[in-house]
Amino acid sequence: MMANSMKSVGTGDHHVICLHGWFGSADGWGYLPELVDTKTFTYHFPEMRGYGARASEAGDYTMREYATDALAAADDAGLKGFSLVGHSMGGKVAASMMMQAPEKIRSLVGISPVAPAPVPLDADSEALFFGAAQAPENRKMILDITTGSRYSDRWLSSMMQHSLDNSTVPAFSGA
Repeated sequence: MMANSMKSVGTGDHHVICLHGWFGSADGWGYLPELVDTKTFTYHFPEMRGYGARASEAGDYTMREYATDALAAADDAGLKGFSLVGHSMGGKVAASMMMQAPEKIRSLVGISPVAPAPVPLDADSEALFFGAAQAPENRKMILDITTGSRYSDRWLSSMMQHSLDNSTVPAFSGA
């Protein structure tokens, strides 16, 4: 685990590890770190390998590896027990963490979590998702589809750019 790759907010006794999604990073939570109860909780935002501050770290880029990394970050921070918040792919990582270390986890909240099992895709959807690592427009289209086509082109473009700036092609493609 890269030193200082987990950002923390708050001073509360209840620790919460927030796991970012496929398009995110430890810095991709918007205003959430500014809005949470920092007296009751301490929120930790680890960076996944191949993303943000850990973009240069090679790996297998699997959910199991991400979970192992997040558990190592929790150990490095001295966390004995904690809750999990997983957004999208981060929800899948949280499920893997539950399987690896259930005794450490108080509770789990998934925000638009990806199913733990593989999701069957038709040919067009497979091309869209598997092409997203190389094709920025695919990322933008996925963001549009998964948010119900209700956000502006400016928002979609900003989210797509954050994804491009904060992930490597190997990490994003899981290869």
